[in-house]
Amino acid sequence: MATWYYDLTARLVAILEAHRLTSLSADLHRLTLVSLGQQASEQQVRSLAYLGNGIVLAGTYSGGKILRSTDSGETWADLGQQFSEMMIVSLVSLGNGVVLAGTGIHGKILRSTDSGETWADLGQQFSETYVRSLVSLGNRVVLAGTRDTGHILRSIDNGETWVDLGQQLSETRILSLVSLGNRVVLAGTYSGGKILRSTDSGETWADLGQQFSETWIFALASLGNGVVLAGTGTHGKILRSTDSGETWADLGQQFSELSILALASLGNGVVLAGTETGGKILCSIDSGATWADLGQQFSETRIYALASLGNGVVLAGTGLGGKILRSTDLSTPLAVKTGRYQASAAQTHPVLYVCPLVSSGIAELAGNVSRESRITFLVTGGCTGTDRDATWTDAQNLAANVENVLMWYGADSGYWAGGHFGIGYGDDSNPEGFGQFTQDAVQDAIAIHFAIRWSVDCRIAREALT
Repeated sequence: MATWYYDLTARLVAILEAHRLTSLSADLHRLTLVSLGQQASEQQVRSLAYLGNGIVLAGTYSGGKILRSTDSGETWADLGQQFSEMMIVSLVSLGNGVVLAGTGIHGKILRSTDSGETWADLGQQFSETYVRSLVSLGNRVVLAGTRDTGHILRSIDNGETWVDLGQQLSETRILSLVSLGNRVVLAGTYSGGKILRSTDSGETWADLGQQFSETWIFALASLGNGVVLAGTGTHGKILRSTDSGETWADLGQQFSELSILALASLGNGVVLAGTETGGKILCSIDSGATWADLGQQFSETRIYALASLGNGVVLAGTGLGGKILRSTDLSTPLAVKTGRYQASAAQTHPVLYVCPLVSSGIAELAGNVSRESRITFLVTGGCTGTDRDATWTDAQNLAANVENVLMWYGADSGYWAGGHFGIGYGDDSNPEGFGQFTQDAVQDAIAIHFAIRWSVDCRIAREALT
């Protein structure tokens, strides 16, 4: 067998780790969260903010409490009710330990300079009742959206003082805010279900109009490179933009839910959505283009807040049970094993199994591996003559029966390798032929094909990459 197979394995593992894509779509779509239980006797966990270094804050209803974790959400301290408020409805970290909290029903903004340990009351803002949304634009600029008057407030001193920009385009609530960088900001509203857009850091706003007959734009999330998602209410739709919010596509109602209350980007195209009605978490691994239903979470009816802490840690805040949910599934290290697969080996974490197999070995895999197995197979074949075709036939059978297969197939005589996606060419006279493909091409292939069922035709991959 040509030596480039071993080089390929090392490269592939490195790329997988770099992308944190340690399992295929079936594994990501089976992402599960553990319930940490009701928090501080509260009914709802309405907001979450990650400050870095394992510090997380949560805002609650009906006691208006702020909870604080210093171990990435594993355990929580109750900082108590904040200034007689009933609800901490929004939170934002401004960096360097500065955090803001928006409250209801007295419309206050609270400010902390010690990473949420203690808080100062900046008072009611311009006769508002709820500070529903907060976003940091950098350079000490912060925006706040209010309910029930639909005002946008603006600060240029990290939230110490505020200017009222007034009601926006007759809307009564600014439910969501997101910064896209380069001074571009989006706002989601009620009752007209509009998306507003600013290109001057929130000083002025353009009305993009009602979005697809919806009345609520509950959540907004930026995925980078101009991709933005919006979660709606009335029909529970997810909207998607690829031009920094200038135009939008309607992805339709998601799994019979009435509202998409929260969105969180985990990076590398992985996004989570939290719903109302079924209390579900939805998952996308293709930057929001398609979605999978992870199901109702612990009998909850609403997922109010989602936060990604990096390294695969995800937190969710619920109502009406006031729970915090936590997952670390996506941070599980990728185990790499070589040799013959043992069908009886129970795997609880993602595994990349490197299998240099001939036809009989691949056929054995097809017959013994469960589709539910948390195993990814890297299959490399080295054969000549008629056995090549037999091996390829068995490889296709394996792909048809086992979802988690990442197949690379080649021969000593040299021809295209690929299977589910194929890039490159190598033979004994040119063992480094595979080195001619670009790492970017592999990364793009992984990012794209992890989100869909794999092609079993080597020719498709070859034609797409030539």
